[in-house]
Amino acid sequence: YSIKKGDNPLEISLPRSIEIMEGKQTKSDKYIIKEFAENSEIRVLNGRYGPYISAMKKNYKIPKEKEPKDLTLQDCLDVINQVGEKEPSKKTAVKKNKTKKAPKKKTVGKAKKSTAKKAKTTR
Repeated sequence: YSIKKGDNPLEISLPRSIEIMEGKQTKSDKYIIKEFAENSEIRVLNGRYGPYISAMKKNYKIPKEKEPKDLTLQDCLDVINQVGEKEPSKKTAVKKNKTKKAPKKKTVGKAKKSTAKKAKTTR
């Protein structure tokens, strides 16, 4: 369990530690909307983006016309089977944007003088 910044871990009292643990428990109780005793793998949970069905390590979206608290085990199984029957949508390949580099511009200005030395010829 995590303690708040104001609590000193070396001086925390027993009643305060119990309070922290109970607070964590009530928070996780809000997370679970419904559990089925017959099948413990299927649960209705409240997530970040709304309620959903969790079954066999997969998540399933609850249709908008259904109330999450009123779902039965059979309703959950129907939602899972409907999703399983749907064909996976075709995903189009993402085209990579191939950008060409612009050619380097030639600088306009004084040309450099060549520093080549003239070779001496001997006769």
